[in-house]
Amino acid sequence: MYRGLEEAAFQEMAALTLPLPSARAKLEEKDPRRALIQTVLAAEGLEMSQLKVKGIRELFFSRGERSALCLPGGLHYAWDEDERHPGKRKLKLAFELPRGSYATLLVKRIAADPADAAGGLSGKR
Repeated sequence: MYRGLEEAAFQEMAALTLPLPSARAKLEEKDPRRALIQTVLAAEGLEMSQLKVKGIRELFFSRGERSALCLPGGLHYAWDEDERHPGKRKLKLAFELPRGSYATLLVKRIAADPADAAGGLSGKR
C-alpha cells in the first residue's frame, strides 16, 4: 500500500481524487485516471457501460469523486479484557473517516497480520 511510497509520491496520492465508478462518469480520453479505472474494471471483467442499471430509472450508481487515499482522523485504540470471551482480549477502536469511506476496510487493514507489509497495528503513517 502507500506506506512504502516516497514522500512526494505520497503527497501526490493524498491530493488525488478518483471518480466513483459510474456509467455517467465522463472522463476525457487524455485523463490518466480513465486508463486506471478501465484497468481496474477489466480485472473484474467489467466495462464502464455495464455499470448502468437498465430498466429501472430509480437505481443508479452515484456520481462524484472520492480521495484516492483514505486517511482516518482521530484514530485511538485501547486493548481491554473481553467480557464475552474470558481469557481473551478485545480491541476498542475510535476514528473518523471521510464521506464515502468504509470502516470495515479500515478495520481489516488494522487487524491484518503485522508481517504483511500492507497492514497491522505496528505500521507507520
